[in-house]
Amino acid sequence: MMRNEQLWMAPMLGFNEYQFRNIYTKHFRGLDAIIMPFVTLVEGRNVKMDHIKDVWPQNNDCNVALVPQILGNSGEMFFTMNRRLKELGYSEVNWNLGCPAPRVVSHKRGSGLLPYPETIDQVLETVFQNQNIDISVKLRLGYKSPTEIEKIVPILNRYPLKSIVIHPRIATQIYDGMINLDAFERLLPDIHHPVVYNGDITSVERFHILKNRFPQIDQWMIGRGIFWDPFLPERIKGIYHETRESAKFRFEAFHRDLFDAVVQRSFLERNALNKMKEYWKYFKELYQNGQDIFDKIKYCNSCKAIKERFLSIYNEESFKNSLGYPTS
Repeated sequence: MMRNEQLWMAPMLGFNEYQFRNIYTKHFRGLDAIIMPFVTLVEGRNVKMDHIKDVWPQNNDCNVALVPQILGNSGEMFFTMNRRLKELGYSEVNWNLGCPAPRVVSHKRGSGLLPYPETIDQVLETVFQNQNIDISVKLRLGYKSPTEIEKIVPILNRYPLKSIVIHPRIATQIYDGMINLDAFERLLPDIHHPVVYNGDITSVERFHILKNRFPQIDQWMIGRGIFWDPFLPERIKGIYHETRESAKFRFEAFHRDLFDAVVQRSFLERNALNKMKEYWKYFKELYQNGQDIFDKIKYCNSCKAIKERFLSIYNEESFKNSLGYPTS
């Protein structure tokens, strides 16, 4: 059992916005913190509330710590956003240096900044001149090479960061290919801040492999693993005590709430359909007949049809004996 480990939910744009976070933490336990999907920096001295709707305190009803994430490459704009988030009651922000999306990288943001350590230094120097909020950083090993981070670590060490979250892939891998645990391990002695591990924590077994290799780490960030298995944080912490049927009942109660929230939020029916289909790319792994279930969901062309499909899943389909996630 790993009750003392700190477990964070990773930011997943398009998946864990405030409706999902509120509903997930209502039905599942085990998380200690959630990093919100990024908000982009904006020009000027004021930040419009509509731009940061996902982080409004009135929209967030979670029983875990919430940390906004910032995407951008301007120290001045970073400081302005920090000030606004501080006014909203947040005590920490996370700087995104890890997003591998081409549209982000092409604007020298996210992991597109990793080949430019001097820019990272300039941003942090500007921000920390008058800083009144804790800052953590989330990054990858590099953009094209896993050695790029070696020039960045000494820069990060010079600033009083709260923690550093590392995903041991390079940006050009996106989320494919092997994680580079050897490169990650070589970095650890040189980092002066607490390190949070992020990457491919998809099962309890996988978590134990990583914990045994890196016993000095006690903070872990889980992304896709939570969508493959929403019970994963509970299982890692040893507080999961469900039968297959009671687990199925809990997931379906969560799913009903999620579907209702997605429909209520969506202005267009097709947006709600597409959102639920994206979730089911992961949720299918929970069911014995998952791929066939997903294939039928994909062809639903109205909210009425997909709701009927969900009802048939609740009534007719079986959970897996061991909750599902890809093993590769």
